[in-house]
Amino acid sequence: MNKDGVIDERDCELVAKSINLTPKDLDKVGENLGTCNIRDYQKNYCVQKITKEQYCEIREQLFNLRSHGAEVINDNEVEIAIHSDDLSTYKEIAPLDRPIREYGASGARDITTESNINDVIEVDVANEEEYNLFKDKYRNKDYLATHHTDGTVTVLVKETDTKQLLEDNKKKSTTEDLIKEATELSDKNKDNTIIDNVLEKEEEELAR
Repeated sequence: MNKDGVIDERDCELVAKSINLTPKDLDKVGENLGTCNIRDYQKNYCVQKITKEQYCEIREQLFNLRSHGAEVINDNEVEIAIHSDDLSTYKEIAPLDRPIREYGASGARDITTESNINDVIEVDVANEEEYNLFKDKYRNKDYLATHHTDGTVTVLVKETDTKQLLEDNKKKSTTEDLIKEATELSDKNKDNTIIDNVLEKEEEELAR
């Protein structure tokens, strides 16, 4: 049932299955095996194609995630979809011999749209730690990231978004510097006021 209270025909494709499955049970291409359909994920999600054997090994643990999609895509593979926020947890159980693709705030539609083809640049990230820093800065932007088996990540982003973030960071830095200067000036003036008051009191004492 969707947000309008109407039963979505796509959801009717979801059929209750046993937690414990074998590759022989996955003989129907297009069959949905997760808690939702893969196409229900529109933004901030990850996708990985794994073998049927690998899927059967991690199937039970997938249900510990907030949600996941799983669909038989051919005679040998199952495609998994999860929310991006579950990526770290998923990697603890996922087969790491296959790449994982991650889609940003618009489901990478801004990246794959033909009109933006000349605005897309490729960024190579050395490891997951650096990627997490990148992801935090681009949280509200669109991107397409490929997590490789060697731990590196290749990211496609819009150059205009990158320039905007750099400009925003520059403005933020300038603002922080101005605040710092204002605070220091205020503290300095405060100290000067205290010194002036002390001198005035000393002069009054001498006058007496």
